[in-house]
Amino acid sequence: MEELKTRHSTWTQRLQDAVQADGWGQVLEAVEAYEELATELTAALKEQRANLSSEQQTALRRTARALEDRARGLSSVEGDQDAPTADDMQTTLQAFRSLFAEPSSVHPLPTPAANKADGNEELEDVEESKRPLHRPPDASYLDIQIVKVGLKDAVAYVNPTIVVSVHDKDGKSMEEAKETSVGKSDGAQHIAFGKNDVIQLETSLERMQERGGAVFFEFYHYKAKKRKKSCRCWALLELDELRNASTLALELYQKPMDPKRKRINLFTVKDLFLHVQLTTQNL
Repeated sequence: MEELKTRHSTWTQRLQDAVQADGWGQVLEAVEAYEELATELTAALKEQRANLSSEQQTALRRTARALEDRARGLSSVEGDQDAPTADDMQTTLQAFRSLFAEPSSVHPLPTPAANKADGNEELEDVEESKRPLHRPPDASYLDIQIVKVGLKDAVAYVNPTIVVSVHDKDGKSMEEAKETSVGKSDGAQHIAFGKNDVIQLETSLERMQERGGAVFFEFYHYKAKKRKKSCRCWALLELDELRNASTLALELYQKPMDPKRKRINLFTVKDLFLHVQLTTQNL
């Protein structure tokens, strides 16, 4: 399993590079990278089947299929309306990062294109609110209320949500990502979320401190024309920001989200932020 985790880290970096090339319009580089990685993932699935859970096998298969479909779409002269988009590949990358996350049950969610490719395969609809909260005792945990996010075109977004995830200093996921309920525009430059929309992290503050962890917030919305969810921007909460404040205004950054915190660029120069309220629970 350790060997698989090492290979997964390499695959993730290669996929991130491919998605970046795709986003920059470097078609030849992106196609080559997608095709090579898809071949490797397919081979690994066959070789390591005994070491993978059924969820991880499904995730690997869907990721490989999404890479193949995106490469085919980019290579097509006339284009392929059914192929994944560049935004879809960013979603695929984000999901793929959590393949071997802690706990081991975390696995990439299928991309829209992968859903089509799997045909009639039944998808499990996990309702996060029904899953028991796992917080071992003798540790401190963070509750995060998402208050609002500032966007100049706030009224234009359909079904806006915030996806919250935790990653260590190497970009590895530390727990399953969590998503808020749908927010509502206040008619100005903000999208507000309910007072009961509290994200309870399952990774202790001590564990995050040990591994250099941070909390990531991705703003998603639904694109009706493309019939898919898309990440618009993201924010970051590092542990040193917890010392002096329970209410924070976090800067917004350009997508794609970088869990390694190396490629961070401001989304806007305007005074628009993600507003959160923090509560520490000592168990």
